[in-house]
Amino acid sequence: AEAEDRIKKAIAVYPEHALFHQSLADVFSKQLRFAEAVDALDKSLVLDPKNLVAKTKLLAAKRKLTQQQAVNKAIAQNARSGYEIIVNKPKD
Repeated sequence: AEAEDRIKKAIAVYPEHALFHQSLADVFSKQLRFAEAVDALDKSLVLDPKNLVAKTKLLAAKRKLTQQQAVNKAIAQNARSGYEIIVNKPKD
């Protein structure tokens, strides 16, 4: 949280500094906040479209976000299925 706060303060002062946005994305990725990492990397690439490191990190964050969404969907489906089994369990 401290690193995130410091980087956000730096972005507030220097919003056009692409590497600050990339650094914020790194913090978000470490916290498994991939949607926010993707947003930060998108901003970084708007400011510096030739940054290959940011492009690579963006692809990785998008892949991890997709995986995270698939896992969350599977968990939700399993939770509903388990609930239905309990609710619809035949009475003895």
